[in-house]
Amino acid sequence: MAELQVGPEGVDRVPGADLIAQESPVAHYGVFPIINQRKNDPKFVAFMDDVAALDRAQKFVDKNYRVPDVAQTIDPKKSFWKAYVTYPYPVKFGSAKDKSGNSWEIGYMDEYAGTDKDPKVLVIIHGKGAFGGHYGNVMQYALRSGLRVIVPDLPHYGMSGPGNLEKNPARTMQDMREVIYDLVVNQLGVKKAYYLGHSLGGQFVVGYALTWPDAVQGLALEAPSGLEEYPREITIGKDKKAPLFADGLGRDFDKWRQVWDQTGILAAEKARSEQNIRDFFYFKKRDPDSGVVSAAKSGYFFSDSEYARFHTEQRVGLTKGNPKELDQWCNVFIFDIYTIGAELQQDDPKNLYERVTQIKAPVFLAFGDKEPFIPTPAFNGLTDVGRDVITPFMTRMTNAGNRPMLKIYPETGHFIHTDNPVEYAADVVDFVTKGAIDTSSPLGTDRMIKSAIVSALPVAPTPPGAAPTAGLNK
Repeated sequence: MAELQVGPEGVDRVPGADLIAQESPVAHYGVFPIINQRKNDPKFVAFMDDVAALDRAQKFVDKNYRVPDVAQTIDPKKSFWKAYVTYPYPVKFGSAKDKSGNSWEIGYMDEYAGTDKDPKVLVIIHGKGAFGGHYGNVMQYALRSGLRVIVPDLPHYGMSGPGNLEKNPARTMQDMREVIYDLVVNQLGVKKAYYLGHSLGGQFVVGYALTWPDAVQGLALEAPSGLEEYPREITIGKDKKAPLFADGLGRDFDKWRQVWDQTGILAAEKARSEQNIRDFFYFKKRDPDSGVVSAAKSGYFFSDSEYARFHTEQRVGLTKGNPKELDQWCNVFIFDIYTIGAELQQDDPKNLYERVTQIKAPVFLAFGDKEPFIPTPAFNGLTDVGRDVITPFMTRMTNAGNRPMLKIYPETGHFIHTDNPVEYAADVVDFVTKGAIDTSSPLGTDRMIKSAIVSALPVAPTPPGAAPTAGLNK
């Protein structure tokens, strides 16, 4: 058993060691050779960077933080969301309207731990199938860095579900934008803010900035939809074409179902088992006969982090909870594929994709290098997120005079904020507070160097892989 070295004199007795001193009632000194021995290890450097980032975010104490949780015992007669899901911060409820005059009960978190009378504000908009509480790690870091953070649940999702059970599941993306604008700007009095949008939420905030440019100081786009176009008719099965993105379905759920039930994906979503959910969320597939588990090409989480588990338990919990809330969630989870595509029609010269270059606010664009859902080959034939999505967007925005800040995260999928819970949160806060981000990454740099070395060696060509699966879950 190694002798414990205590005090500065211990540094001389441990080869290659550095000293870290921390006041404590238990111990005052620790000697760690690993700091020098692993100083060129990109994973260790990334870990130390994360520790430093967390240490910087201790100026303010967010006293309202709770550990996010989904109860194990669930009564289906009660509201699953309100009775059994604990968000990382207290949820408030308000009534907000769209321009048609429809009132929606909206659940949202609104927190501030600082003392400034007019702090910078970050509004986080979740993705399709997600909920505001799933972004608690970003919220926590932003609060401890002095920002006010507002995180609403979109109509029919999360805490904005139970109070709207009797409402038609069909509503357009613009309807939802109008509801959130009414809540954030009109009711909470936040005239200007930074908006973070993930996946569907990325497309949401792009359209939000185009509608109310004076309300947006900057956009953080996390693996956003909205950067590709779709035809109105989509091939399903072997050769059958269906008008999945036909006009007139945005507020008519029955008419939408007549078209979309041909795909079978709504029925499949409602029939998901707990095991199927757990497998899919972690890029696994299971043979129905043998039970053998293998890697899948689509999924949610590469990193089994706190909020990855929270999201997983939320989806599993829904299957055991209130049947009306499960039905509501599944309906909008699939319907919102339409709300995404309806704004991106190839034959519409005024679609969202064509208008995105009108945005003047600073943009921080983030993607994982293992992005599984974007682009969507089943809809438009695009297959490469770099060539078909990122490069055209960067070129168009640069030519329009607003070059985005771009960061690609290594070993990361669609959920950057869970696969990289510290690094991404720090980048978002830097974007808001400094107007700049560190686009480098120790692991990414290491991979680039190794790739350059490997590419210089003679290697046999590898056969092309199978075509990517359809990105229906963004």
